This record gives sequence, C-alpha cells and structure tokens, in this order.
Amino acid sequence: MKKIKTTPAGFAEAFIEIDGMPFRFVDKYNKYNWRKYLLPIYNNPYEDMILKCGRQVEKSTTLAVKGASHSALKPHFGTLYVSPTSKQTRKYSNQKFRKIINTSPLFSKYFTNKYTTDQVYEVTFSNFAEYHMGYAYHSADSVRGVSVDMITFDEFQDLLSDHIPVIKEAASASDYEINIYSGTPKTYNNHIEKRWQDSTQNIWVIPCKSCGIGNRMDKDPKRMISKQGLVCKKCGSSINTKNGYWHELQPDARLKGYHISQLQIGRNQRKKKWDKIYYEKYLKYPEAKLHNEVFGLSFDSADKPMTKTKLKKVATGPWLYELKRDTTKKNPLYMGVDWGENKGSFNVAVIGGFVDGTFRVFHIKKFDHKESQDPDLVLDYLHDMFNIFKCRVMACDHGAGHKENIRLKKMISPERVWEIYYSSNQKKLWDWKPKGEMYVVNRSKIMSDTIDKIEREELQLPQWEELEKRRVSGRALYEDFTSLNKEYSETLRAYKYDHDGPDDVFQALVYCRLAAHIDQGVSIQ
Repeated sequence: MKKIKTTPAGFAEAFIEIDGMPFRFVDKYNKYNWRKYLLPIYNNPYEDMILKCGRQVEKSTTLAVKGASHSALKPHFGTLYVSPTSKQTRKYSNQKFRKIINTSPLFSKYFTNKYTTDQVYEVTFSNFAEYHMGYAYHSADSVRGVSVDMITFDEFQDLLSDHIPVIKEAASASDYEINIYSGTPKTYNNHIEKRWQDSTQNIWVIPCKSCGIGNRMDKDPKRMISKQGLVCKKCGSSINTKNGYWHELQPDARLKGYHISQLQIGRNQRKKKWDKIYYEKYLKYPEAKLHNEVFGLSFDSADKPMTKTKLKKVATGPWLYELKRDTTKKNPLYMGVDWGENKGSFNVAVIGGFVDGTFRVFHIKKFDHKESQDPDLVLDYLHDMFNIFKCRVMACDHGAGHKENIRLKKMISPERVWEIYYSSNQKKLWDWKPKGEMYVVNRSKIMSDTIDKIEREELQLPQWEELEKRRVSGRALYEDFTSLNKEYSETLRAYKYDHDGPDDVFQALVYCRLAAHIDQGVSIQ
C-alpha cells in the first residue's frame, strides 16, 4: 500500500461518505452539508476534548468519522466508544461507525480481510487497529478489561458520574490517553457543564457586516432568530454562519472545549430546515428544551429531591453506638455498605431496621480516605459493628467492593453477606441471580422509593444534630442526601438520579433498607 500524508480532516474528505454523499467541510454550492466549523475538532487528534452540543448537530457522526480516521492512520490504535445504553450503542454501531466502514472502498480494500472482525461491539482492522463499543448506565462492566488509546463518550450527560473514572481506566496505560466527551447539556449541575467550565470554551462568533459586532452563539441566542434566518442581536441585519470563527474564552485551559448550536449548522440555513427551527422549536419548545436541544446550552431545571428542610423532619431518631433492645424492641437490624470507587467517594456503612412498622437508621459510619487505604481496618470495623448490633444481613455494593465482599463472606458467612448489583435492564424492582450470587436491582426505582419514604416522613434518620456535626473531609453526613440531582433524560425516556457531590450515605441506606425488605418479605409498592 502506498503511504500518504494527510490530516484527519483530509482523510475524511478523501475516503469517507455519509449516507451516500461525499463528506465535505466546505460547501460553496450548498450541495453538501457545510461543516467548516468542525475542522479544528477533526484536526486536533491527540488532545482531550469536550463537545457541548445541541441535538442533531453530527455529534455521533463526528465521533464515528474521527474513530475511523484514527483507526486507518494509526496502526495498532485502539478506540473505545461508550454510550449510556446497549440500544444506543447498537444503533451507533449499525447506523454510524460500521456503516461508514462498510461503505468505504478504501476500508473494504485495504483494512478488512478474512482475519478481521466486524461485529456490533467490536471492529478490527488489518493494520491491527481496534474499535470497541460498549455502554455504561447503571454499570461500567461492559467496558472493563478493555485497553485502548482513545475513549469517546457519547450522550455524556446521561452517564452516571460514578462510572466515568472506571471507564477512563481503559486508556490509562496508553501514551495517547485521549478522552473525548460529547453530549447535550441539561442542567448546570450536570457533569458535562462542569467539564465545560474547565475547558478552553471555544464558542462560534458570527460578525455582523452592518454594525460590526460579533454575535456569540452562547449568549442570548433567541435574539439571533427571525422568520427569515439568523440576524444580528444589535441591529437586526442578516448574518451568515459561514462568516463565523471560533473564539477561545479560556485559552490556558488544558481541556479543549467546543460549543455547537443548531443555529450554526450549514444545512439548517436552508429555508425548509430553518422553518422547522423557527415554527416547531423556537415558537413551541419549553425554555429548558429549547436551550438544551437547539442552543446546546444548560438550563437550570434540575430537581433537588432531598433538602435540609425535608431531612430535618425525619432526622428525629436516636444515634446508637451499640445494640439497645429497649430502642430496637428485639427487631432484627441490617447493615448496608457502599464502597467508595474513587477519590470523590467514600466507604460507608449504615445500620437500621424496622421498628413499629417504620424503617429507622441507628448508626452511620463514613470512613475517611486515610482509613479507606487500610482495607483490613475497614473490614474489621464492619465485622465488629455487625456483631455489636447483632445484624442479620449485610448488603454490600457489588461493583467497587467485590473483593472486599468476598472477604466479608468468609469472615461472617456467604448467607448473611449479600451483594447488590444495579442494572438498567432490570424490569422488576429486584431479582436474585444464582449464577452471580447477587441481587440485581433497578437503581432508579429503589432510589425513588427511598426518597419517597423520606418525603412522606415514613423513614427515620438519626437526630439532625448528629447528621450536621459529624463530618468527613469537611462534609456533613446530611450532604450525602442533598447532593442528589434528578433530571429527565430524553435519551433514556426516564428520570435519572445523579449527584454533584458524594452520595455514599444515601446509597448505603438504600442497601440497608433493601436487605430488610427482602429478608422480612416486606414488599415495596
């Protein structure tokens, strides 16, 4: 094969088609989709990047073309694509990446043969490049064990923040170690917005030839919309996105960031497309949806399901250091354990049980990072408290602490140490999986039910003074409840819980309560 020197953008234009049409960045005659603004995104192959975008602005296409270009131009190069769900990843594989590969004469002739792989979740090439595709909403298990050079995150806003460090480990051994985050922002608490704030914040600016001002796509975009097309915010004159340029707001930041709005897309300047934006979106969309999906901007519509006011109403119970039968009234107690998976989370144990028909929490232990570095110390403490409170069952987070769970089963007994695994595919609230020796639980449903019990004041926490004064790394225990966020995901078509700080105490409570319900046969409505 003859060697050629080219840029990733040049490679894409020369060898890749999109839906039967040549891939072009410049479109002088409106024959293709003008996408010149994407050039620096394609030709910046080795830096971490965040793409904060509206819907239908070629996010996934950009990831697919970049992935194909890297695979062809760099022998032995490994890429991992991750989306929240298996359905999204299959759709991306079939309609984007593999479609590009299978319709390209270059790839068919020079990069595939009888020894290469062409499967939904894995594509390999004759130059030994590999392209893996996985998903990670409730769990990052589908991407564990993969070693790559570049990770591309699609619909990044819908991934749970706890899984992101786990996924990034796939590229930790690479000299390249490239991470590209792509998605549509939701609220200001979402992690896509947080990464954007730490980026170079490249914004598209369209100069007005009449008055000379630069119209930023990220500021007051509604003022740029008219029936006829884009207009200047100041004088109302017509402006053309093809005259725009990238402006870097934070040039010293290490993370490259690009904001892409539907308003700057080449094909959307055509009358039929613009009419849809104006009549069906601008005039009809709710503010949050308009800002998120059309403008590619965050909108503060997140719900904080747990507040200090709500918690104070249920934080009225005793804090126990040991079992007191006059308080627990001979009812069995349970322990829930949430394992901290990264530096931003903590190992936590919660002890509680049903007393007089209400689930009550009597003790909380949150290990600081120094304590957590000594697994023997943590396990000995859990074992001792399990015996001091005469707990019947210990329910533990399966994902981050599986090795510790195995040790606990040996220290206590396999029948009394349960592993809890969150799954997005779990239809019922929970199910026992004998093969994995664990309970598989629907995360959103069990979290919603626990929050509902607190809101209805049908669950009791230790007295507020204890939740407020007990602090680990400067954070009070109650903040593991108030850190929760709830927002609706159009991608998942469901409400999604995440957190803008550690939520380990809340998760340990969920496990503790779940163990009590399952062991005592108390149904959750």
